[in-house]
Amino acid sequence: MCEPLQLGQGPVQAGVAVDATHVYWSGGRPEGDAGPEYRSTIYAVPKAGGAARLVVGSSEGWLPKLVLSGGKLYVGLSNVDSFRSVPVSGGTPVHVLDGKADQDTNQWDVGAGYIYVGDGCRWLRRVPLPSGSNETVFEKGCNAFSYSSVLVDGAGGYVYSLDSVHDELWKVKSSDKTEQVIRVSNSGSLAMDDTRVYWTTRNGCNGNGTPCGSIQAIPLSGGQVTTVVAPLFDDFPVLLKADGRALYWLLRDQAARKATITKAPLSGGAPFALWSGDGFQPVDFAVDDAYVYIASSQYDGILRVAK
Repeated sequence: MCEPLQLGQGPVQAGVAVDATHVYWSGGRPEGDAGPEYRSTIYAVPKAGGAARLVVGSSEGWLPKLVLSGGKLYVGLSNVDSFRSVPVSGGTPVHVLDGKADQDTNQWDVGAGYIYVGDGCRWLRRVPLPSGSNETVFEKGCNAFSYSSVLVDGAGGYVYSLDSVHDELWKVKSSDKTEQVIRVSNSGSLAMDDTRVYWTTRNGCNGNGTPCGSIQAIPLSGGQVTTVVAPLFDDFPVLLKADGRALYWLLRDQAARKATITKAPLSGGAPFALWSGDGFQPVDFAVDDAYVYIASSQYDGILRVAK
C-alpha cells in the first residue's frame, strides 16, 4: 500500500471533486473562524500541493454530494430542497433548481446540459443549465421507492437512476425521455466510466465475514449485464468509483474503527487494498489518472494516494 500525502487543510464534511489542476471539497465552519457564520464551505487546493483556499462560504446547510461540471461546483441544500452553483474561482452561490433530494448523497447529478434530481416518490426531474423551467422526466408514483444513485452519461445523452428497493436501473434518454429498465439484484453504489455503468450487489451476503457480493456492469451502448468482480466483500461498499482502467470502493469496519479503499483492475487480477487506516473516517474520494484523493474528516483536509 502507498503512503498518503496530505494536501491543504480545511474542515471536511462531505463531497470531493477534481479537475485538471485542483481538488475541491465541501466542509463546515472553519475552526476558530472569526468571520461570517458559515454553516457550509467549499475549499480548493492544487493537486501538486500548497495552501488551501476558501472557494465559497454559506449560512445554508448543504447535502454531502459535490459535483463539478463546466467550471462550476454544484451542491444541494439540506433544508430547503434546492440546489446552488458557484464558479471554481469563487463567487456568490446561484440558485439552480427547487427539487427534493431526500437528504440522499447521490440522488442527483449534472450533465448533458441539465441537473437531474431523483426523489422518494419515484420521480426524476431536471432543469436546463444555466437556468430554466423544472420539468418531470418520469413519475412512477410513491410506493416505498428510494433512489440509490443518479448519474448522467453526458457524452451519450443518458441518465441512469438506480432504484435499490425495486431492483431496477432506469436508463433514460435525455433528448426524448424514452425509458429502459434494467433488472438488478440487491444493488447499492453506482459508478460510471466512458464505456460502462457499474453497480454493487450483496448477493449471498449474510454478515458472517464470508466473501460475497459482486460488481456488475452493462455497456453504455447497451448489451448484457456482466459480473466484473466477485466475490469481494461481506457488506456494501460505501462508495464506488471508476476510471476506465479500474474500480475503487470504500469499506468501513466500524467495530475495528478502520476504513479501506480497494482497487480492482478491469484488465483482471484480484482486488487489493490501495490504502487502509485505523480510526480513519473518509467521507468521500475522487480519482484521476494518477491518484486517489480522499476527503478526511480526521485530518481535516485531502489525502493523496498514488494509484
